[in-house]
Amino acid sequence: MSEKAHFLTRYEREVRISLLLLVFFLFLMNFVTLFLFHNTQNYLQHEFRQKLSYLGNSVKQAFRTDSSSEQLSMALRDLAIVEDIWRVDIYAENGKLFSSSHPALPADTLMQRLAQLPDSGDFPYQPVTGRIFLDINQQPCLDFFYPLKGHASREEYLAVIRVNARPLASLEKSGRMTFWLLALGFISAFAISFFLIKSTLKPYRAIKQEAVQANLWQSTAVEQGNDLMVETFKKTITELKEKEKILQELYHSSNQRAENLSRLNEYILSGMQSGVIICNPNGEITKVNRATLKILQVSEERLVGCKFFDYFGEESPLARLMQQALLERSTSLGEELRLDLPEGKELVLEVNTSLIENEQGELLGVTLLLADITQLSALRQELLSKERLAAIGEMASGLAHQLRNSMGAIYGFAKLLKKSIGEPNQFSGLVEDIGRESRSLETLVDKFLNYSKPLELQIERVDLRQIIQESYEAVCRHTPTIHPGFEFSTQSGTAAIWADRLLLGQSLHNLFQNACEAMPLGGRLTVAVRDYSWQGHPGVLIEVKDSGPGLTEKEISKIFEPFYSTKESGTGLGLSVSRKIIAQHGGKIEVQSKKGEGSTFKIYLPVKRIQQLVPASVLV
Repeated sequence: MSEKAHFLTRYEREVRISLLLLVFFLFLMNFVTLFLFHNTQNYLQHEFRQKLSYLGNSVKQAFRTDSSSEQLSMALRDLAIVEDIWRVDIYAENGKLFSSSHPALPADTLMQRLAQLPDSGDFPYQPVTGRIFLDINQQPCLDFFYPLKGHASREEYLAVIRVNARPLASLEKSGRMTFWLLALGFISAFAISFFLIKSTLKPYRAIKQEAVQANLWQSTAVEQGNDLMVETFKKTITELKEKEKILQELYHSSNQRAENLSRLNEYILSGMQSGVIICNPNGEITKVNRATLKILQVSEERLVGCKFFDYFGEESPLARLMQQALLERSTSLGEELRLDLPEGKELVLEVNTSLIENEQGELLGVTLLLADITQLSALRQELLSKERLAAIGEMASGLAHQLRNSMGAIYGFAKLLKKSIGEPNQFSGLVEDIGRESRSLETLVDKFLNYSKPLELQIERVDLRQIIQESYEAVCRHTPTIHPGFEFSTQSGTAAIWADRLLLGQSLHNLFQNACEAMPLGGRLTVAVRDYSWQGHPGVLIEVKDSGPGLTEKEISKIFEPFYSTKESGTGLGLSVSRKIIAQHGGKIEVQSKKGEGSTFKIYLPVKRIQQLVPASVLV
């Protein structure tokens, strides 16, 4: 046990010795500092005495040179000014003031001046420096006494030179402060060292006691002169490194799992067909997926980090749902709403909102799921419209027949009435108007009946170029407005297709007539035909482009609906009939237009002969 104690207390001895050496070093530094300060002080005092001796010699020279008291006073005043001396007074041995650099100022008596000497107040016969004292202005000064010999007699004189003693006073004050500070620093260093020894060794002694009790020492370590604490720390450090390695492996493993989970979440969000918008409780958009960017036609940088209400606007229906989720914690399921994009396009969205909460029920954010059902909504509206039109058609078909019969009777009675009148008179014009309006109404009824009944195609090999040219010429003959410039080009290697000549011509006639009516002051009508693959089969594309005023998004969505027209005198059946004819040919018609930029109608038709398999009631 004594051997173990010997090696266990070695660290304590080393700590004590180190701290005592530190105290000794501080003491040595303090001693050197005090020594250097003392030497500096002696040097400055010596320089000051040298200057005083020089001043005394200067006064002595003036005393010997100037014989009269007035000349001597002027010389002393010049010396005081040049050498920056407060004043110079010369006293006779009997105490009488002989001369002064400042005769106008009151001077102390010789006895008062001699009282400043450190020893007795006797008349000095050697140069001597008085004590530092405060003058009437509370400024530190001292008197330098310099004995003088008279010119002819042996009478003794005493020159008293009063100089500014502020540097010496500050030096003496600094010397005293330095001494006490060094003494206090040495005492403090000794006390701090004692405290450090005690506080430093206290935990060590506790560890030593626990190590001895736990028998954490090895005889080989003792024989090699190794400290038990060193061996214990080595063992502890080794164990900590092993545990650190295990923790790092666990950290990397958990970090890898977190990264895999994060990537999986990214893949899930990216692969979703529905748009996902995630907002924090402050309404700031923190995450979106690719489907959202595609639906809203916006970049990720524009959305992420932006306030939800700032981007969509507080009046937006999406903002209303977000506000309900954030403030009222109310969610929505399958809510259908319409959203206007900045480009003027309208979207129909199905929106679901859900809350993101933690285990304590605190709101962490809100998730919005967006599904673009614009096309589905349009198909649904079109289906409802067709069902409604089918019902109306069945009812109106019978009514149209009755109207047609009645119009025929009215027209016949009008002809009879015209014959019975004989000579033209004031009623002849009215009878002609009745006949003309009845024929017009009968024509409208015929168009309605033709639209409501299925078409029967007379398929034959036709030349598209000829049909297009004939249709345009027919429009020009029957349109009283200024005819637009006509440009026709074909890039199609197959200008002949299988179609019904009359019906296809009627559909093109309707398109050309609408284009001409949209350009009453003239313009340009461009028709182009080129090859196009239609549903995996050879086909042609006919583009009819005008330079008219164009259409809005709302007008485009309703342009092919029956009885919808943008013209005051239009029946609204022209484009509906054209679409019906093209659809029964197995083709499709589309429109592209912007307000102020004209309109372009595209007709896709197959080249080969097709079977009439599509009923008119389900054509789109």
